[in-house]
Amino acid sequence: MQGVSFKAHAAGFHTLRLNWRGAGGSENLGTRFTTGMGHADVTAVVAACRSLGYERIYWSGVSLGASILLNALSRGEELPGVRGAVVFSSPLAFGAVSRSLATHRNVVYDTWFVWRLKALLRRYVRRGKGGERYRPFLGELRRVRTVFDFDDRITAPISGFQTADEYYRAASPGPHLAGIRVPTRLVLAADDPFVPLADQLPYLEALPDDHPLSWTITPRGGHVAFLGARPDEALPWEDDWWAENLVVRAVLAWEAGGGSGSPHDP
Repeated sequence: MQGVSFKAHAAGFHTLRLNWRGAGGSENLGTRFTTGMGHADVTAVVAACRSLGYERIYWSGVSLGASILLNALSRGEELPGVRGAVVFSSPLAFGAVSRSLATHRNVVYDTWFVWRLKALLRRYVRRGKGGERYRPFLGELRRVRTVFDFDDRITAPISGFQTADEYYRAASPGPHLAGIRVPTRLVLAADDPFVPLADQLPYLEALPDDHPLSWTITPRGGHVAFLGARPDEALPWEDDWWAENLVVRAVLAWEAGGGSGSPHDP
């Protein structure tokens, strides 16, 4: 996201980077950390930008942030001035991602995510405004071994759901994509170790041909790791980071009244 911001600024745009609740040392600024149901925060950021006089707003997001953004775009949130969005590696079906993390090949990643989630909860209890809200869940941490466990015992109840599966169904943007009304570009990688493509495609293939969401499946790219050789006729700010280039190219094309501005192949 820093790379996107630097390149967009070089291309002549004002840029703003959003740390979701609980990221970037923000535990003492809010009473809860972000989950997949955090799309109302997108509305708040849009309102703040509008209050500063920005009338044309474009969004970009990756991974969970991309899913939150898709939820905001598709569920009737008030987003005046938003003209388009480019998102990468967005889980459309949260349950599928949880099952993927639980597989043997992803055990290292699952363990790492669990360690970070536990640390986040402890930071909130220790110094966050939401400390008292989360304190009752500390006893559950010793029973948490996987991301699914964390979501089932902590994320779901703090989000108002009984189980992780119930939370996954509510937070997944896939079933709501038809509600998107602004040009949106989604890029997924066929070799993403976390986001199984077979579970995402049905939601995309169900969209009509004239839907404003367009999607690209790259053969490689992993999870938010899209690279490509710098083209011969590259713009001054372009480099090998294909996804970052694509965001700015898309916004430039939309500003010019064109399509989504696909750059060189990844």
